[in-house]
Amino acid sequence: MTNHDLLDNVFGQLQGSAHETVELALANDPLLAARSARLRLAIDSLLDDGFDLEPPAGLADRTSLAVGALARREQIVKKRKRFSDYLPSSVPFRTADLAVAATIFVAGILTMVPAIQRSRDRMSQAGCTFNLQQLGLGLLQYRDRYNSYPYIPPESPASHAGSFALMLHDAGYLDDPRRLHCPCYRHSGNTEHPPLLDFAAACQLKEENPKRFQEVINGDYAYQADQRSAGSPRMNVSLQIAPTAALLADQPPHDGQRTILEGNSPNHRSMGQNVLFGDGHSQWYRSRRLNPHDADMFQKQNQQERTAPGDDFLDSALVPSPFPFHGYK
Repeated sequence: MTNHDLLDNVFGQLQGSAHETVELALANDPLLAARSARLRLAIDSLLDDGFDLEPPAGLADRTSLAVGALARREQIVKKRKRFSDYLPSSVPFRTADLAVAATIFVAGILTMVPAIQRSRDRMSQAGCTFNLQQLGLGLLQYRDRYNSYPYIPPESPASHAGSFALMLHDAGYLDDPRRLHCPCYRHSGNTEHPPLLDFAAACQLKEENPKRFQEVINGDYAYQADQRSAGSPRMNVSLQIAPTAALLADQPPHDGQRTILEGNSPNHRSMGQNVLFGDGHSQWYRSRRLNPHDADMFQKQNQQERTAPGDDFLDSALVPSPFPFHGYK
């Protein structure tokens, strides 16, 4: 399959056996499927500018008449004269002219400001999706190599959700710590992420300087903490995520300690959150519920202050980076 076939498939130009061949290749190759998803997102962003202006009826004709009348009254004198000689002796309908200009100006501002904000939101959301997909590619490669997603045992000093990034870094699948920051989130102060440590150094840092450890692992995304499967109490050792279960998402609102608050992710001004699934594709949700089996994709806690995903195999339990990553014993 060539790049032309992939592009034609995204535009919906392939039919019959050619379409089936491309869809089979996408189903068998997660990396190729991720490329197709990024290409579809880029094309959708180019085709949809969200700008829909409907001017008042007859505005163009009225404006042309007003501008023509103003030009006839204010003909430029070619000879050098005093500045006062350039001023017209009388300016009839001056108030009406100003009213027309003001109407056009206000209409343009009221239309352009929301459009500019929507455009910025789409660009930032696309950057967030790109970050999630890059992290997702690293997680898929890690899983293929170790037959497991990054999992930190509860007894480890660095047993926090954000430590998954350190394990990806150790394995060579995460070189740029900026991928851990959502472009939409309004950070206070410096937005540069501290250099990533290896996991052993992070464990030592947690014991010597817990505050600095929090800065190192703190990111803007929530990671799958634990998963129960049908007929099994848990699968947190190998952390085998279902293809349609959430793996990463924009962080939920939280107090920075152990409490997740109500509402959508602050990364996107509480409008919703991007979610990355186990098969590598990402999707935008305007609520914290992904499917009928999942009441809330973000982690809630039980009386033992441990993560508490639901009993269903598709139920998600996403934990913000600074949160302790406790499993079940």
